[in-house]
Amino acid sequence: MRKEEIIAFLESGALESYLLGTCTSQESSEIEQLIQDQPEVREMYDELQSEIEAFANQFKQGAPVNCKDDILGQIDQFIVDSREHSSPEPMPAMQPKQNPRFGFSRIAAAAAIVILGGYAVYTTMQFNKLADQNTLLYEQQQELQDELKQLDAVNAESKNLTALVVTPSTQKVVLTQPIGEDELVVQAFWNNDEQVALLHASNLPTLPETQCYQLWADVDGEMISVAVLAESDVPVEANFLANATSLYITVEPAGGNDHATVANLVVSAGLKS
Repeated sequence: MRKEEIIAFLESGALESYLLGTCTSQESSEIEQLIQDQPEVREMYDELQSEIEAFANQFKQGAPVNCKDDILGQIDQFIVDSREHSSPEPMPAMQPKQNPRFGFSRIAAAAAIVILGGYAVYTTMQFNKLADQNTLLYEQQQELQDELKQLDAVNAESKNLTALVVTPSTQKVVLTQPIGEDELVVQAFWNNDEQVALLHASNLPTLPETQCYQLWADVDGEMISVAVLAESDVPVEANFLANATSLYITVEPAGGNDHATVANLVVSAGLKS
């Protein structure tokens, strides 16, 4: 399976459906085969499974202890209090006498509704909290997938740059110059066939904040800017200039200059035509 197909599968949500048990038997068999054959799918499956288990364990809880006993106890206490504080009035001679047990049962039912309603609110809040956590987990998964795409793009670009650096048609020019107790080291990779220039400034002696190092190329006797230099761990792409015959590094105002300050020349090196 190609990498693009694997990424598309991971983004489809099929693994989540499989973990939740909403797939058909045929889909489950296909997904299980992918988990077995594809390391990327297996890794994502293990990660999702661990997250779901941790998530479930975090919020796994039953109803509050002695919930039923508490409710019944509150109902009994409510009935007792009602009897103690009630003052029955004399009934007219011709009016039928009400059954007190019926009245208290209605009071008990109302109390039960109130108490059970409170517990329903509690369980609803817990459910909403669980739903919010599930949404957050899904968003985190999407962020991880986006980061994976970005890393894939960076890796692909790095491979392309590395391939260009080692290509026989690429010229490698090293510009180095002692400056005080330090040493400036800049490598330029210049490929006329591909019309691409890469720079690797591995060491730039410290300058005041108001100054910077700038690389120039001599094209038909004119100094044209290639890049404002900054240290980096890997080669970075720069402005390629056809027919360049040499490279120069000067010290310029911070942010770069539109023309080279020849008096501030640090080092130069020639390019092969």
